[in-house]
Amino acid sequence: MTNSGKNLVRKDLLLTLAASASLAFVLIVFNALAARLLGKEAFGILQTARNLAVLFVPVVTFSLAIALPRYMAEQDDKHGHVAAAGQIFIAILGITAAIAAALMVFPVLPTPQQMLVPFVFAICVTMAAVRLVESVLRGHRKIGLAAFVKGPVNGAVHIFAFVVMLLIPTWQFAAFGLIGGYAIAVVCGAILILRLRQPATSGTLTDIRRRLLVFGAGRTPGGVLKSLVFGVPFAVLSAKGAFEAAAVYAIGLYFIRIAEAIITGISPSIVFQSARIKKDEGEVKLSEFVNALLEGAVTMSIALLIFLLVWHVDIVTFLFGQGYENDMDLIALLAIALVPQCVFVVLRSVVDVTHDLPINTGVVAVAVIVQLLCLYIFSDSYPIGHVVTMATLIALFVIMAGTLLAAFPVLRLVTSRGEWAKIGATLVFLALVNSISAMLTAGIGAVVLVGVLNAAILIGSVVGLRHRWFFRLFSNRGAR
Repeated sequence: MTNSGKNLVRKDLLLTLAASASLAFVLIVFNALAARLLGKEAFGILQTARNLAVLFVPVVTFSLAIALPRYMAEQDDKHGHVAAAGQIFIAILGITAAIAAALMVFPVLPTPQQMLVPFVFAICVTMAAVRLVESVLRGHRKIGLAAFVKGPVNGAVHIFAFVVMLLIPTWQFAAFGLIGGYAIAVVCGAILILRLRQPATSGTLTDIRRRLLVFGAGRTPGGVLKSLVFGVPFAVLSAKGAFEAAAVYAIGLYFIRIAEAIITGISPSIVFQSARIKKDEGEVKLSEFVNALLEGAVTMSIALLIFLLVWHVDIVTFLFGQGYENDMDLIALLAIALVPQCVFVVLRSVVDVTHDLPINTGVVAVAVIVQLLCLYIFSDSYPIGHVVTMATLIALFVIMAGTLLAAFPVLRLVTSRGEWAKIGATLVFLALVNSISAMLTAGIGAVVLVGVLNAAILIGSVVGLRHRWFFRLFSNRGAR
């Protein structure tokens, strides 16, 4: 890869990380204020509608958000790909609208879910369209604009929704705010894309459509399965009308989503570095790199977990207000999912490079089956909030175990007990710092100070790791 290509990868990574971090901050503020304004049940309904919409986004986009940057980068016919993708999206939109209309006319769903259908459909479609706008800009190599859509634009959508919700504090108007914000973003994005200079179509739209449809047919099932892990619990809770339990589940899940969003930002660089090291430097150097990634993922996820387990009561009370005192144990329990989710997100990119078969899709499929079995067997025997939490935890640990098993042939080539001992010592030290601090002080001020101290200790530990794994992601050089 040329220096310009490497610089583009590095620029994409940095801007995506910045966009993900800015969006995560806006989501923290939005959800905290929404929980206070709407109350526990209405906040749970809003979170259920939004998460069910996210569940169906992979179906509506049909993996076009992934296919477009790939094929637009490989070929000069950018206009043809945008046109073909638009035709496919409009066709899927028509089918989805027909299904949503049928569900509204013929009430076959339970009443709690029935009222959510139009909101889920509208949020899903507008959210999917914004993602397609981002992918088209990325395909045109407008990296700055793509990152702007991913971060500030999505953040502005939630700010707009909050303003609407502030005027009329109901979950319906909060949903209308999200829909309206996304719709405005889509219109502005479409105008911007039409103004871009695009080469004339050199191939036929039929060939391009066929290529995009084949890619989508192979890739979409994996995206749907991944969404099911977090989407199915909301479907179960909404079917039972347990929206207060949905609010609790959403809060516990929220901390996982923030960590996942930030880590996902480095996934393209992990793929690039893994493929390059495998090709240029061999399996041993790749093993060093993958072990370093695993060490870093475990260190940061467990460090964050320790912080949340010790301070979750203060954090949840400060962000989301009163009303969750009896649910703190469930929120803390779901926080454990940070570890398997972070390990999976980091290693799945490596597995995609080292295996030609869709191993990740198979692993997630097994996890979803296990999750559904847990929900089916225990949903009538235990409180539904506890059941969905445990089912999610079990599914995520199954995913982590499968991903580690798939990556094991590479991981086993280079191991270091000494490095894991350093990590263990760092985590024990962090646990002591947080526990002693919690005994001596309390309140959000203490949380912020201890959080800064944790970050300093963690950064010092990461910098001292054998491979300096994080900084390697920003480098053009291979393993040393």
